[in-house]
Amino acid sequence: MSESYIGLMSGQERSHWIRLRTLILLRWVAIGGQITAITVAQGLYNLQLNLGLCFFAVGVSVVGNLVAMFIFPENKRLSEFENFLTVLFDLLQLAFLLYLTGGLNNPFALLVLGPVTISANMMRLRSTLIIGGTAIILVTLMTEFHVPLRTAQGFILRIPEVLSSETGLPSSSQFCFWGHTHTGSAQKCDQCRMRWRRRSLRYLENRN
Repeated sequence: MSESYIGLMSGQERSHWIRLRTLILLRWVAIGGQITAITVAQGLYNLQLNLGLCFFAVGVSVVGNLVAMFIFPENKRLSEFENFLTVLFDLLQLAFLLYLTGGLNNPFALLVLGPVTISANMMRLRSTLIIGGTAIILVTLMTEFHVPLRTAQGFILRIPEVLSSETGLPSSSQFCFWGHTHTGSAQKCDQCRMRWRRRSLRYLENRN
């Protein structure tokens, strides 16, 4: 009975590792990077961006952060479902911003791996598969549907067609490998904690 209880606890603990304050801080860093990238692309490289929609996408993250800061306590530990919704929100926000700025022609497109990595480290396999599957679908759609990056002279910036047609496949394999690797590492940590608890229980039983 004690071992089944230990297994149940180890399965639930990973979803409560992350505090809300940590995700808020990570999102502020992402917001700062997005604002910097948009400003530099427009001001320094004279790319023709839809600034209204771009800053709207960033503003949604700002509002989400402010709401979380004022409604919930800083030391709140998110549940599995709350973690899932937070990471899914960040993934969709990033995908929308990439759609507005060239899709996979944007050099920052690899940042889509970020939410997948976070989910693999702190959520169960089912949630990670949903996040990874959503990321694969979004990346596949962005290969065909996106607002092109245009210079002030009207030239469209894009990666070579050979690489563009193959981008979806490597990205999908990266998502699968990344999720499998990090999920496996987290599961090993769970197993180590389970062994440590068993030894602790045996020690206490022997003492009694």
